[in-house]
Amino acid sequence: FLSASSTMTREALHAQLASPAFARAFDASMAQRGIPVTSAVAPQSPPLQAEAEGVGTYELEGAQLVLKDCPVGFLIVNSSVQTQECKKCPVDSYSTDPTDGCVGGVCEARPCSACPAGATCKGGSHFAPADLSTWEVEDLGGYKMQRLVAFPSG
Repeated sequence: FLSASSTMTREALHAQLASPAFARAFDASMAQRGIPVTSAVAPQSPPLQAEAEGVGTYELEGAQLVLKDCPVGFLIVNSSVQTQECKKCPVDSYSTDPTDGCVGGVCEARPCSACPAGATCKGGSHFAPADLSTWEVEDLGGYKMQRLVAFPSG
């Protein structure tokens, strides 16, 4: 009675759930199982933090929308459905991978990478060397960080 794809926006899912056709199909399905119900859907559910900022990719797992990805410059936090969010890195920090520090697809709240000396980080994914040095992203076993690889002589 629900034609949801494995990846869909919360708005698309809400539209399906809020339709009278869904309510009728759900009620009929429950009645076939001997469970009398009359369903009602709230007109609007509160937005999740990531949606309030307009970021994040959700997947339907069972009856739950679960945050699965965030853009670069954010860290995904999805250890519980109630607190899932795309956390934007603040000034003096950065992120090159939203899943840094996650274990098995579960991402606890954690800090963004600290901005190293010799660079400017304005938050998000912004990383700018303050001089003519060369930096590259290095994978440190679950965390990706900027590493100084060349410094101009002088």
